[in-house]
Amino acid sequence: MQKKKKKKRKEEVKKALRRTMKDIRFSFTAKTIYEDNLYKTHDSQVNAFINSLDIDLQYNPKFIWRKGHTAIGLRIKGGPDTNVTKRGVFTKGKGGFKTLLTHTRDRYAFALNFGLDKDYSATTEIKTGAILPTSLIDYWKRSYGASLLMDFRRLPTEIVYTHSDTLYTKRYASSNTSKDEVSLTNHFKVFPKTSLLSSFDYTVENSPKRPQARIVSYTFWTGIKGRISPKVDGLVKAGYKISNPKGTPRTTTETLGLNLEYQMFRRLLHNLSLERNLESTAYAEEAWVRKNKFAWDTSYLPPWSRNLRLGAGFTFTDYDYSSFRRDDKYELYLKTTYSLKNKLTLSLRYDFEYNDSNILENDYKSRRVSLEISKEF
Repeated sequence: MQKKKKKKRKEEVKKALRRTMKDIRFSFTAKTIYEDNLYKTHDSQVNAFINSLDIDLQYNPKFIWRKGHTAIGLRIKGGPDTNVTKRGVFTKGKGGFKTLLTHTRDRYAFALNFGLDKDYSATTEIKTGAILPTSLIDYWKRSYGASLLMDFRRLPTEIVYTHSDTLYTKRYASSNTSKDEVSLTNHFKVFPKTSLLSSFDYTVENSPKRPQARIVSYTFWTGIKGRISPKVDGLVKAGYKISNPKGTPRTTTETLGLNLEYQMFRRLLHNLSLERNLESTAYAEEAWVRKNKFAWDTSYLPPWSRNLRLGAGFTFTDYDYSSFRRDDKYELYLKTTYSLKNKLTLSLRYDFEYNDSNILENDYKSRRVSLEISKEF
């Protein structure tokens, strides 16, 4: 009898371990980047090799109860970054973790999240020609929030609250910032595949060491989302934002956007987006800034290979300032991804950026080539 009990316990333990292992995903990503204009300037161009290694561990168990469904997510990610220029070499580590708890019951879905990340930034001036270890500032990023989704048939409603902090070392504590945001979003289903949306966001940005940096913002969104044809999905939206900085005049932002997703063929997908943005500023030299943006992305799966994915994109942004300054920014990327056996993926990407400005010092060209290798276990 005892032998049978022991054998039964061993089998139960093995089953539990198998279930646990199915919920665990471990991966690492190694990435090398070469950039010929690290600081995106007209003069003092700096070439750099940036190498990074990220280790990612995720645990996502699911529990099913009689009256609901609960899932817990835990993610730990981090690794070293190395920056190599003519002036020097430095290595610095970064990392963090995130947790997510979700519960779904009938037409309601509730979620809680918390995240903590450790990172760093550089204060070195461009003319030094390199980022030096002594110029790095360590800081923490902390965030938490909650959301509630209520699916009332033709009127799904979502309420979201988020809080985030950026905490620097004591020497730079005056740069600490915090942000609180509450948003209410409604989707009214006019047809099965078409819905009207409206949203309201209330945001408070603050700096504990600089009370005059407090900004209270109100943002209103409205739009329509739906299927235009069997191969085209579209979204049209308009937004209006009012910001009230403490001690400075109120500013406003008007946004109008269009996004179209076109499944031309089963293996070919296009995405087009247009955006027009007019923002008033509190700066003495600029009363307003107008931005027009056009972006096109293409993804292609060649029929001769199931493991290969090709991608390309082009973005044009026109900046028009109330002063005499005018900027035209051109961005282009080409990307290829190949998935090997045993969940090993190789990616190669080329980026080109050109900013054409009537102010010479704002002119620049930047090229970047990146190679990425990722492995999932």
